[in-house]
Amino acid sequence: MNQRVFLCSETKSAPLTKTLRADLHKYEFYQPSPTFCRALVIDIDHIFASSFVFDLPREIYPHAVVFTAQGVQAFWLIEGVPLTSKAHQAPIRFARDTAELLRRACAGDPAVNALAPSKCRNPLYEGAEVVYLADCPPYAFPICGTRKPNYHYI
Repeated sequence: MNQRVFLCSETKSAPLTKTLRADLHKYEFYQPSPTFCRALVIDIDHIFASSFVFDLPREIYPHAVVFTAQGVQAFWLIEGVPLTSKAHQAPIRFARDTAELLRRACAGDPAVNALAPSKCRNPLYEGAEVVYLADCPPYAFPICGTRKPNYHYI
């Protein structure tokens, strides 16, 4: 059986270790794949961070919001976008542009790469203070001006 491996750590400063999906809930931090984006992660370090997220229109709510000592990290699940040098650049640009608009709407930290952060909170961590807002499949990006049925678009 082929299981996906994640790079995780128990603290922000601890080194990353390999773990399987079954043990993902044990780690507070993880590193998303630098070659394939499955979520846009916006880091918001502000006293009113949760208000910035909850004030968004319901149609673009993030799937998960993890509370931190400085604010929140918001996660928008998306259809996967390859980030390699050989990948089509249009979907990457669209994902970056969408992440930038979300970052601005939430007063997010511009220093954090929303498509491939170096390390972020784990919404599945058993000790996380997390709220799951969007009850929908991963958001889809329109392709070539056409829309797929039954998908939510950012």
